[in-house]
Amino acid sequence: MKKLVLLDIDRTLAEGSIGVLLTNYLFKKKLFPKKCYLEINKAIELNDKGKISYQKRGEIIIKNWAKGFKDWNKNKLLNLARDYFKKEHYKKIYDGAKELIGFLKKKNYYIVGISRAFEECLIPLKKYLGISLIIGTKFEYKNGVCTGKLLNKMWESGAKEKELMNVFKHANLTTDEAMAFGDTEDDYYMLKFVEFPITVNANKALEKIALKRHWAIYGNLKDLLRDLQSGKLFPKIGWFHHYSKKYNRIILNETMLKQVLLNDAPFVNVVKKCIKHGGRILEAGCGLGRTAISLSLNGFKVTAIDNDKDVLKIAKINCFNYGKSVKLWLLDIFELGKHFRSKQFDVVTHGGVLEHFSDNQIKLLLDEQLKVAPIIIFSVPIKSKRNNIYFKHDQMGHRHLWTKSQWIDFISNYYKIKEARISKSLRKDDLIMVITKR
Repeated sequence: MKKLVLLDIDRTLAEGSIGVLLTNYLFKKKLFPKKCYLEINKAIELNDKGKISYQKRGEIIIKNWAKGFKDWNKNKLLNLARDYFKKEHYKKIYDGAKELIGFLKKKNYYIVGISRAFEECLIPLKKYLGISLIIGTKFEYKNGVCTGKLLNKMWESGAKEKELMNVFKHANLTTDEAMAFGDTEDDYYMLKFVEFPITVNANKALEKIALKRHWAIYGNLKDLLRDLQSGKLFPKIGWFHHYSKKYNRIILNETMLKQVLLNDAPFVNVVKKCIKHGGRILEAGCGLGRTAISLSLNGFKVTAIDNDKDVLKIAKINCFNYGKSVKLWLLDIFELGKHFRSKQFDVVTHGGVLEHFSDNQIKLLLDEQLKVAPIIIFSVPIKSKRNNIYFKHDQMGHRHLWTKSQWIDFISNYYKIKEARISKSLRKDDLIMVITKR
């Protein structure tokens, strides 16, 4: 499992905007249409004067790229982009960029470069620097010819984030010790996503944000590389969390999703019996978001919470890619009554949570959950030969690996048990319980 680095390209790794620079180069060669060229430069001028936003600037530029390259052969554009890079653009790459990326790759980082520029002009830079993956504006091609249409809209709010989330479907990555480098407020989405956000050549807007959030600020890549190499900035290796130690892959793909849905089916079926389709569920201690996804795909309105920010990052990726409008909160499960209304939910659900707490903490948790919903449906692993093997090397431990009878005896002291059944999931044996107030 590789760690993640997110890199803005223009003015972070290299001077200027590579897409604009290439179109200037092509216009001088009388290869790029004058009308589109003038519209692009007008947008840049208006943005510089503060008359249009950076987002509007990007929209105008990208749409005029699509118009300007309509009917172009893809290989022709790729060849011209490669020629321009060899003649001109490699000179604009900042000192230390190649060494920085090489250093991070040796540290097991997967390097993702993100730009509004069209991907054809980014490919030579990707190869030269050794970047793992490039994400940029995508043109539509039919039979190798540009149609003038776009496959994404990189100027729109959330567009880059959507492209980033899609990366996790295809690459086995962890967000642990993730880093990002950016230069404008447009990079805020990725800087706030990672554990180690770093600004390079930041404009005034991003610098203001960085100062407020105590992010690292660098004026050049050479100083940044120096501090990384010295250990001043590089993340210390330590405990990530239970899941990353236990599983080879923690971010879902389509194959894993099928297994998750199959594994969760017995639990989801119990929920279906207790509340109507479209019911409101609070998943208290959502972990990687897998059960929250299963519930959402079965037609329930799911709010999922966890008190571990790193776990919640993974849940966000999984729910973004596969869930149906799952709401995620970073929240202490002992404080539900402070954040939610009485009976705001139809049911509170969770799996693999209660066994980690002491007896009195279990009661406190269940009492808190019954403040916001009339029903609790939960699952816990039970004592069995299968589970003894499964949890033998579990670093988190399971304080209460009880039998079904022990759980029933404990719960019945305080609550009404509506159902208690053992479910043999794909990996282990669970006890599913439905409880209410007495």
